[in-house]
Amino acid sequence: MKKILLPLLALLTIISFSSCELLLAALLNGVGTDDDGTTTTSTETLKEGYMWVSYENTSTKTTSFKQVPATLEYSGTYCNIYYWNENKSCINLTSDNFKTLAEGFDSFYKKECEIFGSNVPKNVFNNIIEIKSSDKINILCFDIDKDAPNSNSSSITYGYFYPLDLYKQEYISSSSYKTYKSNQKQMFYVDSYILQQNPDGIISTLSHEFQHLLNFVNKVLNINDSEKEVETWFNEMQSMLAEEILQKTLNITDEASPKSRLKYFNCGSRYGFNSIWGSVLSGTFDYANSYSFGTWLMHTYGSTYLINEIATNNYVNFDAILKALANYDYNKTKEELLSEWSCWYIKNTLQNNSSFSDFQKYPLDEINLSDWPMDAVTFNQKLKDSDNNETSKLYTISNGPYIYQYDAQVDIEPTGFTVHYLGKAEENGTTFNFTLPSSTLIKTYLYLDNSLIELTNKSYTTTSSLADQPVYLIKVNTSLTTKVEATYTGKAKNKTYTDIEFSLLGNNNTRSINLESDNKPIILMGRNLDINDLELGEVIINEETN
Repeated sequence: MKKILLPLLALLTIISFSSCELLLAALLNGVGTDDDGTTTTSTETLKEGYMWVSYENTSTKTTSFKQVPATLEYSGTYCNIYYWNENKSCINLTSDNFKTLAEGFDSFYKKECEIFGSNVPKNVFNNIIEIKSSDKINILCFDIDKDAPNSNSSSITYGYFYPLDLYKQEYISSSSYKTYKSNQKQMFYVDSYILQQNPDGIISTLSHEFQHLLNFVNKVLNINDSEKEVETWFNEMQSMLAEEILQKTLNITDEASPKSRLKYFNCGSRYGFNSIWGSVLSGTFDYANSYSFGTWLMHTYGSTYLINEIATNNYVNFDAILKALANYDYNKTKEELLSEWSCWYIKNTLQNNSSFSDFQKYPLDEINLSDWPMDAVTFNQKLKDSDNNETSKLYTISNGPYIYQYDAQVDIEPTGFTVHYLGKAEENGTTFNFTLPSSTLIKTYLYLDNSLIELTNKSYTTTSSLADQPVYLIKVNTSLTTKVEATYTGKAKNKTYTDIEFSLLGNNNTRSINLESDNKPIILMGRNLDINDLELGEVIINEETN
């Protein structure tokens, strides 16, 4: 059986916890025994030379914390590398491993801050730790999830950023998260076994996670507006763009970069980038589509200058994008951007950024969707006619985006789109007749002669000068939140409905990896926490922040 390996997903996913009382009951008893047999205490004071790590308590199905010995192994220019040595025979890290990790982080620290903003907040809060420019980032290496060597495991966590570490412990202890712990440092956690086996993967993960930290500083602490909540797609989009921007700095291959996610964009554009986070399909189309949208923006409008503006202005989500574009005299609407993005399916190529002055420092390669065939994912397309008769066909895309037949109809998730081939324009012009979708959320376009034409009438006639030109129909769900059920648009006599079933996990619906031979295992999401339930406290005004 061919192994189906999902792309890198080391990230911060925002979901709510509903089990704080269980956590409290489990930890208020003082000394207890963890699932691995080690001892933990519920004391507030962290012992010298120790750090807090979180783990899943399998008996209570909750997140618990314990103190672990953390030895400083290497001090880089911008980071300190710590190690919790659990004396596992399969993990034999040396000083060279820690040096490689530190040098990797040091190589991108200033570059990433230059684009995504400083890691030092402009505001000082009474419940957020003080962060100075001279402070080093702390990186703790240990066997996350205790799964090494993981040769037969279904998933691996490369690393994560935990925003709780930026809060003062005394505040956490008095909040609804009173059983949670903070190391009160800017920190990342990386897997020690994967550091040994795949150091490039860990360093790339750090560049992804560092953006999450910078996003928290620049979009939460600096803006300081509870009404401006950062959405997952927006945060993850920027982290994947950080990986692409730093790809040459880190000497990462395309296959190990977020570009490899484009194989899911090539068949899953209808899912959009704001719909399936946390669902069964999460980790495939949601990441692929949010990255696709972000890299299309970056290659099309302003290169890394635009990304810097998006990352550091006083807005979040689509507002941040629209305001940044306006700052470069591109007065675009959300609908225009989504429809232009969909044209990448037809155009195939994103040009490099050689026309921008940042090309020498941050060169971005040309990206072709046809380079990312869907040979890792097969899917069944089921068709039903007006009499409810069903046919089914198995597809494997071999050379680029999946473009539907003209009469196909599918549900379109928020920000999703579908592209349909209508044929070629005839010499004397061709008239295309349509039944437009009843939902006002769906914008319908014809794409021909490298132009988008929004359809407002039931028919459109091409001109004779467009003879032999391919004609495409594009349907875009312009909503950020609402799914639109399939509605008939096309030239078929009978209404048909297309349902697609993806087989993402292999023929037996199983996930399998071998870390020794596969460089891209399925990566678990980072530690979950809804930081929006935590307050920022009062802003402390002093000479340094004025």
